[in-house]
Amino acid sequence: MVLGETVTATVLRRSQGNLGRAASACMQGDRTSFEDFHVLDQTAALVAVFDGHLGDEAAAFCAERLPLHLAKAETASEWQEAFKACDAELRERLPRTEAGTTATVVRVREGSQDALELLVANCGDCRALLWKKALEPEERATLMSTQDHRPDDPAERHRIELAGGEVTKDNPPRVDGVLSCSRALGSFELKQADRRPEDQKVSCVPDVYTWHAKRGDWLILACDGIFDVMLNQMARGSKWPHTLLGLAAAECGKPGSFDL
Repeated sequence: MVLGETVTATVLRRSQGNLGRAASACMQGDRTSFEDFHVLDQTAALVAVFDGHLGDEAAAFCAERLPLHLAKAETASEWQEAFKACDAELRERLPRTEAGTTATVVRVREGSQDALELLVANCGDCRALLWKKALEPEERATLMSTQDHRPDDPAERHRIELAGGEVTKDNPPRVDGVLSCSRALGSFELKQADRRPEDQKVSCVPDVYTWHAKRGDWLILACDGIFDVMLNQMARGSKWPHTLLGLAAAECGKPGSFDL
């Protein structure tokens, strides 16, 4: 359901710690309730974004429980198992919920000198961007990005159809005419009890990346609504992360930018 008037009040927080200087911004927009959550844990050097749909139960649950499942996970396969375990716990604890959530999570590890290693997990259509500054005057900055999971992507469509699902020709395409992303925690009406998590129409298994960065590079996580109105290249042009967040919130509050 869409509100008659956009709620543009923005909650902006800043912090400093193991993640470096960090900021977060939240805005309700056109929704009747706020369905998104985030984690910014400077002690654990962990940051995450959860974009809920059909209610806030799944996003709220995963924002609390997924970091606990990830606490002792070190490898890509262990992170994928943590997502599966969180999805199973969500089904057990809230068996009747229709809600689901996408999730993008990053843990930052210290390396030698100013070097950093980032373990990045993406499930759905939230996105992580890593802006790597140029090391020499003649070099150009580079941008790394996670890949969104959309139903009409060939590999995603193949899995959906093998599970008995359909990718409808809506704009955007949807799984069984319902969901415009093809991976999520929750969304159990699109999952079958006798199938493995990785074989479901909507899978909870993330893609996991390892990125290398240095102090001074920028890491940006955001829900898909941000990137519906801002291209990756626009994000790279902002001078400071909190400036980007404020700009993004303002753009998403404009008419016609409703995040479906």
